[in-house]
This record gives sequence, C-alpha cells and structure tokens, in this order.
Amino acid sequence: MQIYYASQSFYPFIGGVPTYLLNLSKEMVRLGNEVVEVHLRSSNADPEDEVKGVQVHRVPKEPINFEIMKKYSEFKEAVYKECHENKSLFTKPADKMPGFFEFNQVNEYFGEQIKLLFEKEHPDVVHIHDFQLLFAYRYVPRGTPLILTWHIPIIKEISKDLAEFLIKHLNEYDKVVFSSQEYIDAIVALGFPRKKTELIHPIANTDIFKVMDVDKEKVFSKYGLNVNDKHILSVQRIDPKSGHEQLIRALPKILETFPDTKVVFVGAESLSNKLSEERKLMAEEVKKLIKELDLENNVVFTGNIDYHILPELYNCVDLVALCSKNEGFGLSVSEGMACGNAIIATRIGGLPLQVQHGINGFLVDVGDIEDTSAKIVQILGDDKLNTKMQDNSLNIVDNNFK
Repeated sequence: MQIYYASQSFYPFIGGVPTYLLNLSKEMVRLGNEVVEVHLRSSNADPEDEVKGVQVHRVPKEPINFEIMKKYSEFKEAVYKECHENKSLFTKPADKMPGFFEFNQVNEYFGEQIKLLFEKEHPDVVHIHDFQLLFAYRYVPRGTPLILTWHIPIIKEISKDLAEFLIKHLNEYDKVVFSSQEYIDAIVALGFPRKKTELIHPIANTDIFKVMDVDKEKVFSKYGLNVNDKHILSVQRIDPKSGHEQLIRALPKILETFPDTKVVFVGAESLSNKLSEERKLMAEEVKKLIKELDLENNVVFTGNIDYHILPELYNCVDLVALCSKNEGFGLSVSEGMACGNAIIATRIGGLPLQVQHGINGFLVDVGDIEDTSAKIVQILGDDKLNTKMQDNSLNIVDNNFK
C-alpha cells in the first residue's frame, strides 16, 4: 500500500505531531508499505530526502517569505487559542480574519506538491495531520480515501464563525480522527457527523521508550545536573497551553522538603514559537518568574534533545510532570510512563486517559499550586509509593498505549 502523509512539521522537529507521525510512518514502512511525507521546509533543509525509510518532500522549494509565514501563523494561532482556551477570537467569518489569505497560500504549497505526486502515482490513502493543512483536500482527487487527524483539543464553546469554518472543511474528509471521546462529542455538538469521526489514542513507541539500564551520572552530566539531586522532568515547549508556570510556582514549597530538587524542561522552539511575538513574550515571562522566585539554580532548560536519546533522561528522573492548561493528548506522558515513571498531570484533555489518580500518579487541577507541590512531595518522599506507581505506569502503557 502507498500512503501520503502531510503535516506542518516532521522529524527531526520535536513535538507531539512530528513524534506521532514519525512512529506511525516507521511502523507503516516496517509493515511493507511505501510512505511519502510532505511538510514545511526550513531554510537550510533539502527539498527532498529520505528519513527512516520515508520519502520526504519539503515545501516550498524556495524559502518562504517571512511575512507570509507570520500572517499564516496569526490565523492558525487564532484557531489554536479558541480550541484550547475558549476565547472567541473569530469575530467575523474566517475568510475575513487576519492571515486567512496567507493560511490559504501555505496550504497551496502543500497542494502543489501533492498534485505533483499524484501525477506520478495515485496512493491508496492520503492522511493529513492537523488543522494547519485543513485545505489539503482540495488537491486530492475525489475517490482517494482521505483522512485528517485532529491533534489539538476541540470544545463546543468555540465561536459560531470558527465552528462553521471548521465543520465546512472537515466535512470534505472521509474520516476525521480524534484522540479522545470528549473531542468527538464536542465536534458532533457543533454539527459534524458522528459517522465521520474515529477515536484513536496516540501511542508511545515502546521500542524506544522503555525501561533501560543507564549510567545516571553520565546522563545527568550532559545537562549539568547532579545525580544526587531530585529531578522532575517536563517535556514540553513554552506555548499558550503549557504548564511551566504552575510547575515553577510549585517548586519553592517542594524545596522546603527537598532542597536539591531540579525541574528539567525539555523542548525547543516550534515554528509557531519562532513566528509569534506573543509566544516569545510567554518565554520571557517564564524566565522572569524563575528569577523573581530565585529559582535559577533549580530550573533547567535543556532545549531540544534528540528523540532517540530522550529515553535515557526519562529513565534517570524521579518523576514526570505535565501541568498543561490544556492538552490534546500529552504523548510525553505516555513516553514517561513507558520508561517507568510516576506522573503528575493536570485534569484536562487527554491526560486523565493516561493518569489514574493515586494509581500511577496524581491528577491536579489547572492552577492549583498547593496541590501540585503537595503531590510531588508525596511521591518524592515515599519510595514505596513511587515504585508502585512506576510499576502501574508500565502496566497501563502495556495494556493501552503500545
């Protein structure tokens, strides 16, 4: 079978969608399928390549005009924020919103490449990943099975103009995949046919993310960390849904009991982070908060860590935390669980699908600093509890997410 995938970004970019798609593509190749991936080209990347057995086409061939990308980002950020934060940013029809023209133009870059690929060979299925490429259906001949996976949350409270825009274009797909039943119920409430929805949870690559025998001192030394300290790992870049602030504000109380604790944030800038002034300000505010709370020696930002090296760090830390304000699914939690970690996570999005409160970790409310610090102290201070939760994480992954 031949499969065409398209997404805004792909490996070696780090993030939920690139990780999900890398694992999916590799598995499809392993099963004997021919896989082609189309994604946006960074200025220094080759237009064509082969990555992990996947034929990769990066678009467009010439570097994208910065102003086009900035406007494109403005439109998709409005979609992203409404779906995550219940903010009615679409105050008029989508085609009248700032950046709509550029959003369409970026979709055309993908469309031109898809049409070229179809001139050579018709695939058995085309699978589009996420809302950034919502218009990709326009370039796929009717009769070709066409799927879109929706990777972010969706809430029924979004504005009328955004709802009409999404439903109109999602209806052009044969199937739309969501990561939780909650999102399916929301999109159906907005008018999307339930028969076109499909529930598929993202899964961790347990060939890579697994319990490993690692030299902790050697691993920690790569990031300037001390093997004798307590380490809380959060794999998440700074963006509107991220929970950096909650974890940072919880840290002073944790330090009263465990003064040598380090919070380790892993994550590089995404394309949106580089284009959005608002996201740059978020990063500045996080750094400012760390300084105000005098936590500069207790919070570490590693930047990007290669996907195949990251499991080493998961295997070294005391627990994994993801305190997002909202989250489509939270694949880094699955990865942490697969490496045998207890989890602290917020009660939002797909996180409660993975974290069973009191079983393999604790769920806390968004913004509840006191409970976040208390639950982390409870795990760090009780080796028996931590070990039990670690074992339960492995069992949950084994039964549900592999």
